[in-house]
Amino acid sequence: MTMKRSDKTSGSGLLRRNRSGSVFTVDRLVELMVAHSDNTATNMLIDRLGFDYLNGAFREMGLERTNLARKMMDFGSRGKGLENFTTAREMADIIERMYRRDCFSAEVSGMCLEYLKAQKVNDRIPRLLPRNTVVAHKTGLERSVCHDAGIVFTDRGDFLISVFTRTWSGKNYAKRLISAVAALAFKVYGPEPAKTTA
Repeated sequence: MTMKRSDKTSGSGLLRRNRSGSVFTVDRLVELMVAHSDNTATNMLIDRLGFDYLNGAFREMGLERTNLARKMMDFGSRGKGLENFTTAREMADIIERMYRRDCFSAEVSGMCLEYLKAQKVNDRIPRLLPRNTVVAHKTGLERSVCHDAGIVFTDRGDFLISVFTRTWSGKNYAKRLISAVAALAFKVYGPEPAKTTA
């Protein structure tokens, strides 16, 4: 896909710094959308697939309360009452299906998990976990909302965590809350404490 000047949008991401006319594969756009929360990549994919197709796919996946009504950073549409919605429960459900290799197919599920493991925004679920902990997750951040949902892989068992917040106390507070919830869960599911000899 060729990126036009009109495709570039504000907010997070790398593509808006690239030259107009740059060409990207769909795979690269998906990687940027997930790993870097790239708004330009996301909007290019929305243009390619269309709102009707995407919302139909959500229904097919059983996501009854997830709806895409506007592009990323389109605050003009938001002002007209068009808003994107999802829930912590539905994101947890779809990530669990990926984990169980039941999201469309085992191959697609595996690809999705690899995209999630490549996440570069690690200031929420992974923040307080040991550095080598593998986490497959996707963050969300805009104005008063701050989210993270994913799977933490441990030696004693893997666990899924999905925390969505709406806060007027600042995004850093929400990020710290999500990190604390993940750290608490990790204490239960994480590695056994090292035994000491008397």
